[in-house]
Amino acid sequence: MSFFDGPSIGRRVARYRKLNGWTMEELAARTRPEVAKLSKGVIANIETGRKLELSVSQLLALSAALEVPPVALIMDIDDLTSDEIFHVGRANSRRFGIFGWLTGHWPAPDHEEASPSRIDTERKMDALHEYTAAFRRVIDDRRIVNSEWDNYERLLARTKDPDFEKSSDYREVLLEMAAARVAVTRIQENIDRQEAALQRLLDLGIKVREELRGTSADPAQ
Repeated sequence: MSFFDGPSIGRRVARYRKLNGWTMEELAARTRPEVAKLSKGVIANIETGRKLELSVSQLLALSAALEVPPVALIMDIDDLTSDEIFHVGRANSRRFGIFGWLTGHWPAPDHEEASPSRIDTERKMDALHEYTAAFRRVIDDRRIVNSEWDNYERLLARTKDPDFEKSSDYREVLLEMAAARVAVTRIQENIDRQEAALQRLLDLGIKVREELRGTSADPAQ
């Protein structure tokens, strides 16, 4: 059984389109010419299975327009417990194994022994997954870091007041400062993880654009 064919992908395209409440025309309008501009007629042929094969650019255009990862169109991701066997290369694999392979978390199902190219690829995929996760954590931190950092500095300044211990909000300030310190510490830990993940990429010979190296959430940097 094949689940990479046009008709099976078409069924998934239709499903995600309907989940969003879009017509075929609306989905077509969301596809971008920079990837592949698809007409309503082409989308209709894909969804009904009349179009037996999709190009990579068409798959990516639909994935971007539907706001789902490409793997969600290539295979059903709702039930990874299925015992259904799929044939890829010389090997048989179950749904979970195929999903892991497509997302780079699992080795290719063709071979039992790891070749140098496979080992090299797996190391780099693992490092890329790690860096992507760390990068997203730091980006998410940017949304709160300035307020948290400013709050912590403001509270720290309060504690240096000679009369601070006599103030009516003494306990409240200490509690608020403790919470702010936890937030700042977590942010710094995420920065450290991202820097370590970046160094791993560089050690593996993976090129990283210069601007991606300066994602520190520390406003002092």
